[in-house]
Amino acid sequence: MKSTRKFKSIYIYILLIGISLFNLAASHSETVESNQYLEYLFVAYTVTWLGFFIYLFFISKKQKELKNELEFLSKELEKQKEK
Repeated sequence: MKSTRKFKSIYIYILLIGISLFNLAASHSETVESNQYLEYLFVAYTVTWLGFFIYLFFISKKQKELKNELEFLSKELEKQKEK
């Protein structure tokens, strides 16, 4: 339950950062050129990759916790079998 709240708050922060960067990029586009949307593309890619790597970090952390718990339970099961 606690980790779910962390995920939600992290995604909200990423969204807020993305919106801020998007507004910053939009305020700097003064002329109409063929590459005026490159700033938006950069912001979208940055926010997407940032979110992806944060997601990978938390998934790997959860996987490590589950592996440790599985090892603990296996040891406990072996103790139960010995008795």
